[in-house]
Amino acid sequence: MLRKVKTGILGAEWQASLERSRVMSILWIFSPGYTGMVGYEQPWPLPRLYQPTTTVLELDVENFQFQTRGPGCPLLTAAFSRYYQLTFDDLTVAPTPVLQAREVWGALRGLETFSQLVYRLDTGEFVVNQTFIQDSPRFAHRGLLLDTSRHFLSKHVLLQNLDAMAQNKLNVFHWHIVDDQSFPYVSQTFADLSLQGAYNPQSHVYTPSDVAEVIEYARILGIRTLVEFDSPVLLCWYSGIMKSNPAVQQFMLQKGFGTDYAQLEQYYMQNLLDIVGGLDKGYIIWQEVIDNGVKVRPDTVVHVWKDGWQKEMNNVTAQGYKTLLSSCWYLNYIAYGDDWVSYYNCEPLNFNGTEQQKSLVVGGEACMWGEYVDNTNLISRTWPRASAVAERLWSPASVNDYRTATARFSENRCRLVRRGLAAEDVVGPGFCDTEYLN
Repeated sequence: MLRKVKTGILGAEWQASLERSRVMSILWIFSPGYTGMVGYEQPWPLPRLYQPTTTVLELDVENFQFQTRGPGCPLLTAAFSRYYQLTFDDLTVAPTPVLQAREVWGALRGLETFSQLVYRLDTGEFVVNQTFIQDSPRFAHRGLLLDTSRHFLSKHVLLQNLDAMAQNKLNVFHWHIVDDQSFPYVSQTFADLSLQGAYNPQSHVYTPSDVAEVIEYARILGIRTLVEFDSPVLLCWYSGIMKSNPAVQQFMLQKGFGTDYAQLEQYYMQNLLDIVGGLDKGYIIWQEVIDNGVKVRPDTVVHVWKDGWQKEMNNVTAQGYKTLLSSCWYLNYIAYGDDWVSYYNCEPLNFNGTEQQKSLVVGGEACMWGEYVDNTNLISRTWPRASAVAERLWSPASVNDYRTATARFSENRCRLVRRGLAAEDVVGPGFCDTEYLN
């Protein structure tokens, strides 16, 4: 329930529509105005249309409810409870949560926005400013890659990361689950892969139930999990085992490859993709597959990650393939100071190409590779750096000035800290109202 402190319209209307992974939300909600610094308690990512007013409305917390017009939905019921606690984080009151919405995914994004807009006065009252917001994501695929092979990441840390992704409206968790360093996935068909390949087959592994739990936790948050397996043959090739194998060398001679291992990889990938393509499920490939001339399906999505990405994006989209960008969003390349600015300055459509070509860019992913991160520093290294990428993928292209975004970015980091995530300060001297003081 809302109680009017000054003057203004009471009530809240939320509308949302979902077209596959693309979400459109039109929300009549309330957000805080200026409370001491530009950007304080304003939403991240910035909505498509954001019009706050100075009219302040007090929230009757004990009677506050979300209401739905349609039938009940277990996913929304859980979200109502979750976002009530996130919005009013130090209360134990749990009223019946209700929300007006047409589609669940847009409602989830709207709940996140609303939770960010409520602020607390010195008197202890929770308030919002009367605000009109119209919002939808710029790109459908807004991802974050984590690598659990070079260092094992516990399930708890993965779930924490998913919470942070939901706060920043990222919707794809790209789980690079295995590589040549370790094979932590417990396969029920090929059990020796983890028994022989995991750092510790008892403690440093993901069981099928672990994977299922991560996927379901992500789904509840409106996040799709994309699990990437590097096949054992490729892992052997990358680690050099196949280069010293006489049988492989003889096979290459029979095929006329000589010592050109790129042709061997092309041959392997072509056969592998023919098998996967036969399942009629579609697939995402790294750019090398296209660069090496492998024939792929017309609906293939090409993930661009190398330097010179502008030329590669032009080349891939000119061939009619959809594409994702990660080249300028490798979060593991951290630097002293405001390194988030370089991520924020990256524009996925900044390449020579027609409008038709640029329409094939379905989004991008921030990547945190695991050479130097584990349970002790994954969250702090990733966040709030990934927030910069999240806004570029969600907000309009015109939202691109890091100077005007800095205050909001800093407050978004404080919001992560308030929600229990050890996000680093990458802006400079300052403080959060709620910090780890013990």
